[in-house]
Amino acid sequence: MSMTLYALLAILSGLMIADTRAKRVLAAYVAIAVITTVVTFPGASATLGGFALFGIATALKVVLAPIGIVWFLRRNPEAEDLRAGAPLPVRVLTVIALIVLSRSVERLPVAAALPLQSIVAFVILCGIAMLVMHRNVLADLLGLLVFGAGITLEGALAAPQLPEAVELGAAFDVLVTTFIGLALLRTLHQRGLLDVDRLKSLRG
Repeated sequence: MSMTLYALLAILSGLMIADTRAKRVLAAYVAIAVITTVVTFPGASATLGGFALFGIATALKVVLAPIGIVWFLRRNPEAEDLRAGAPLPVRVLTVIALIVLSRSVERLPVAAALPLQSIVAFVILCGIAMLVMHRNVLADLLGLLVFGAGITLEGALAAPQLPEAVELGAAFDVLVTTFIGLALLRTLHQRGLLDVDRLKSLRG
């Protein structure tokens, strides 16, 4: 089961890193969010408070965040191109390197006592890779959402006795990342600064 889950996440994460079309990358993020949500459900549903916060976090991650991003793309269609920062072969090799690296995590003593650590590591590394592999700031927002999904998954696995705290953190993370992020994206777009390279040039 874990290998099937890992393979599915590898395909979706590979699509996020290798593709440059925002809507396809967004669809891959939604699939990753759904998978990680299903994994965390048993622990989150153990208490009434955890279940309620789980529902809020899931609605934010799987429904409201994607709707907000689609709304932004409809108003700013030029943001659809995530502007890859490396050629396709390099992006594909990056995905392979992340698979090898994440698979080695389970051999670490600190990870031996926890389940699914290679999957957690892969999701988190995918989020980090999104931050460096594309030049459109929208890709950074998507990368942060994936990174947050990985952190939430790790929290649920490492502290199953604290479902309320984990889901509250997940809800707050998605809320801040998406809606403050979209507000910043709109401001940057109005100033023609969605390209990461242009933002770096402002440092002088």
